[in-house]
Amino acid sequence: MTASGGAHLFDTFIHSTVQSTEVRARLITLFKPTAVTFYGSYARAWSGHFMRLGKHANLSESEVSRLTSVAVVLRLVAQYEATSGHPYERIFLARPDVWLWQDVDLRRYCDDRVYRSNCDPPYHAACLADLHYVMTSSAAAAFSTVDRHLNEFAFGSSAVEDGGRLRGNLAMGEFVLRYVGLPLVADHIVIERHEEVSRKAYFRPSAESQTKACASDMLPRGAQPRRF
Repeated sequence: MTASGGAHLFDTFIHSTVQSTEVRARLITLFKPTAVTFYGSYARAWSGHFMRLGKHANLSESEVSRLTSVAVVLRLVAQYEATSGHPYERIFLARPDVWLWQDVDLRRYCDDRVYRSNCDPPYHAACLADLHYVMTSSAAAAFSTVDRHLNEFAFGSSAVEDGGRLRGNLAMGEFVLRYVGLPLVADHIVIERHEEVSRKAYFRPSAESQTKACASDMLPRGAQPRRF
């Protein structure tokens, strides 16, 4: 993993509810985070807390946990930026267990939108596009309030509507537009073709299949990304 342009330095931040001290140590060794926080006593405290929040917001415990982690880690980034006086140009927000085998050049991402992984037609019938997000520092600060709006949007909904798009993806787009003030668009990284969670990534597609999958879907050269 290297920063766009071949720079030698980039910073990582981690928040996780994993209870295994071995896994925590492995995450720290692999990612060498600038800041990290782990939620302890998940079964005794956090699981029940997330379950109660989920019932109130009509969300699953796992979805509340995921969105809380998103908020917490983005606040870690904001705290470091404020302390160091070093704002980041781009923030790549992703699960630590995601395998990525397509280049992501953050210089090609615009400031006036937030990006998410591509899980839309024609690549998929519909799936939740939650494996990564890309945004500016100021957008990330606004995005970090997502855990305060759990009962306002249908995050995680598996209902399919509006031309085959997933209601959960539309709901995230609605949150981003209302509270971040930017459109949420899909980038060129297609779930299952270019990235996947490790428990599902049984093989790596060939270079030929990758080229066919993404050649017509790259953002630059005047292509207009779809808004969600």
